[in-house]
Amino acid sequence: MGIHPSLSSLFKSNHLMKLAKLQNRNKLLRSHNNILPLCQFFVDISSTLGLLYLLTLLKTGSISIQYSILMILSVLIMHIVYQYTGQYRQHRSIPHSIFKRFKAWLYVIAILLFIAFITKAMEFYSREVLGIWAATAFIAQSVNHLIFISITSTARKKYQKSHYTLVIGVSHTSKKLINSIKKNIWMGQSIVGYLNNEQADMDQGVPYLGDLTELEQVIDKYKVNSIYIVFPSNELDQLESIYLQLMLKDVTLHWVPDISSLNLINHHVKEIAGLPIITLSESPLEGSKLLYKSLFDITFTSIILILLSPVLLITALLIKLSSSGPVLFCQERHGWNNTVFKIYKFRSMKVHKENAGQITQASQTDDRVTAIGRFIRRTSIDELPQLFNVLKGDMSLVGPRPHAVAHNALFEHQIDDYLARHKIKPGITGLAQITGFRGETDTLDKMHGRVQQDISYINNWSLALDIEILFKTGFSLVSDTAY
Repeated sequence: MGIHPSLSSLFKSNHLMKLAKLQNRNKLLRSHNNILPLCQFFVDISSTLGLLYLLTLLKTGSISIQYSILMILSVLIMHIVYQYTGQYRQHRSIPHSIFKRFKAWLYVIAILLFIAFITKAMEFYSREVLGIWAATAFIAQSVNHLIFISITSTARKKYQKSHYTLVIGVSHTSKKLINSIKKNIWMGQSIVGYLNNEQADMDQGVPYLGDLTELEQVIDKYKVNSIYIVFPSNELDQLESIYLQLMLKDVTLHWVPDISSLNLINHHVKEIAGLPIITLSESPLEGSKLLYKSLFDITFTSIILILLSPVLLITALLIKLSSSGPVLFCQERHGWNNTVFKIYKFRSMKVHKENAGQITQASQTDDRVTAIGRFIRRTSIDELPQLFNVLKGDMSLVGPRPHAVAHNALFEHQIDDYLARHKIKPGITGLAQITGFRGETDTLDKMHGRVQQDISYINNWSLALDIEILFKTGFSLVSDTAY
């Protein structure tokens, strides 16, 4: 959809200067909001590493290379986990934020212990030092948090003026916006009410103040400082009308595009040369994120292959001895960006032929599955050769399970956002597999449920989420839904 012609001409007029001033003010606000979390993270890192350094020095008299590696890993893992869990967002209450920090710090400690365990490095560290450090570092971070709250609260009371906000439009998006503003009291915004062409139930404890003909009277009566206009993209003409009407009013206008009706994939807002860009669909693996995920995959896959090499060799031998045919089964699957690759699995069925273009999913009573095959399917050992697909770059440890080419051809016309699964690398395990969608998808509802979990994974991807899914995959293997 193109920009409304009259709106385009408006932006070319002398009103552009005033709009530029508003944009500069918003940029200053964004910079301010970015500085505070950065300062908090720097203080947390400094106190955490400082305690580890001091405790190690008191216990051993020097800082070994192992403790230096621990410090580096602590910074990287804290950054990933704290960013993923939103530690530096403002929260509703102090107990809530402290408890949230406690859980995040436990994740950090658990990941560090897991890495030490699989690399057999525990013997290089003092359990006394690690135990005291884990406890005192959490206390230090909690104290830091309380100090920052005290400083920001004092500054807000002293310097921040009352800020009255008005919302225009009723939709799921406007309700979500109001709920977010009310929860984040640090924004200092008080919502006076909402306007809409006809009265509708906002159900947010916010009063209805009238239709759009009463806009200026409402602004004057309630001394409104800022307005959030929640209109869909097909109502740009109404947006322009409000913009022109309030041009001389000392009110900050925000347009919140209502895109809640769209099935969005990893959507976000960015800017290019000062132009706001709303990305509706994009792979989360862009730039440094792709590098992080690739390094994570290669490192952990190499470790897993070394640890499980006896299992791989024994399984291959049992398959060869139990039935005729190759040890590995290769099949074409759809991968990242809709490319096709050959996936490796341990053969769990007797050798048979399928009709061209047909893929028959295995069922619990499938007589094609061998005795060894039934066991390795139930325990997911048959999936282990896909570790080599990960090393080749075709797959990731975590991601949507790759489907057969025939399945893609079938379901892409039955499920609207089915092909959006290919916005990220396919995985050996994924969010769908740990939430009950592992095994045969013999109904459209089951496939739709799996796709929705895959889309949720893409929209919320992070390395911390990958690690969580890997941990939970071990527990999901005891499920009887696989065969």
